[in-house]
Amino acid sequence: MTTTRTDDIQVMLNDYMPNKLLSDELIKRDFFLTTVARDFNCKGISNSVNSTHNSKIVVPFKSHGATNVRVNGLTDEDNVGKAGRVRGYIDKLVEFWGTLKLEHGDICDTEGKISESSFVDAVTDEVADFADFMKEQISMQMGTGPHLCKVTDSSLPTSGTDWTIDRIDKLQLNQEVEYIKDDTSDSVESLYVKSMDLNTSKVKFSLTRGGAAATGTTISMLASGTGAKTLYLPGILDDDADGSVNTILSARNVLLSAANGGSASVHGKTKTSYPFLQSINIDGAASGEWTAGVTSSNILDCIFDGYVKVQRLGRGSANTVVCSYLHLAWIMKLLEDIKGAYKVTKDPKATLYGWTEIEIMSLGNAQNLKIVGLQEWDDDVIAYLDFSHITMRSNGGFRKRKGPNGNEYFELRTTSGYSYLIDSFIAFEMEYRKPSTCGIIYDIASS
Repeated sequence: MTTTRTDDIQVMLNDYMPNKLLSDELIKRDFFLTTVARDFNCKGISNSVNSTHNSKIVVPFKSHGATNVRVNGLTDEDNVGKAGRVRGYIDKLVEFWGTLKLEHGDICDTEGKISESSFVDAVTDEVADFADFMKEQISMQMGTGPHLCKVTDSSLPTSGTDWTIDRIDKLQLNQEVEYIKDDTSDSVESLYVKSMDLNTSKVKFSLTRGGAAATGTTISMLASGTGAKTLYLPGILDDDADGSVNTILSARNVLLSAANGGSASVHGKTKTSYPFLQSINIDGAASGEWTAGVTSSNILDCIFDGYVKVQRLGRGSANTVVCSYLHLAWIMKLLEDIKGAYKVTKDPKATLYGWTEIEIMSLGNAQNLKIVGLQEWDDDVIAYLDFSHITMRSNGGFRKRKGPNGNEYFELRTTSGYSYLIDSFIAFEMEYRKPSTCGIIYDIASS
């Protein structure tokens, strides 16, 4: 029996790359997407690039509870204070676009006709790779974004072309990133990853795709202040050297106070005006909460001590602790060395998609925490999350872009042949209804 042939790429996209498959592939590969509540039916709110006639998603929260308790008598009726209700809002959704490119020759048989089997092979490989990359980028923005990574050189190279990156694992060859050029021109420029050395964390950048390696004499990067030597996904920076960004609310920005590097407001309301918007910040540096700071030898003690503080002040159920793989390694090593202080109540469970879970009980206070190590999480923070107050809001979830002609692909023609672009996107925002039940340890040294 011969292979079925068809020239209708759209039919094959419907059969072998439906929106549901794309959505399922992305969701199952990301810890946040599989854990948070998801609302993909937020109708009436537009994407950030199309905000005309836009409505808002109302985010109600309590500014304070009722406080009338009097001993040996009733509170005077004129002195009764009611619980306060505040209406925050989500006024736009942020778009994340990903593009697949299929070469005509890759989906054709030996006779030059589009082959269903060749198409399936190409799409199967591409969807898996695409889903991995998209989930990493989205996970970083949901977690410790908005930045990708930072250039750690004390000065930019002027004679050499190697740049030292703190998290080289967050970059890929040929990837485009953006940076703030300087603090006077409000200029945002692009760089392209030309080569990478994973063992030394060295990267070569070019100013154009496929161009020559650039040096510090050809790149002027913000030397100090917010966003200094920091790399972002394209489209996040807003051409303003104050470091303002256009992306979703990340756990880092929501949980950290403005003084500690987070956002000043959540859903249009200033954090300092409402205790319910203030998560518990715990200094992880040597001069902070613990005399030695968070280290590889005391990290479990610090995590459980911090949880007690979050539970006492936040009065929530933030029993999911999210950390980086570095800190997970510290924890796993301690569990092998420490006898009696902590008990593993659920053995480590590693997924295929980049996170590991383990449940630990402190025998000193009988607290049980789920520790989750994420590949994309930064080393300087550890978060306590109460997922009962976090929801992902979207107006349709993951889907392919459809043109006026009904096709979900765009055909390109060059002198070297034909290719097909398939654009997929999601427009969403994260809703945090009660950040005060959560907490975060910040300013943790990586060694």
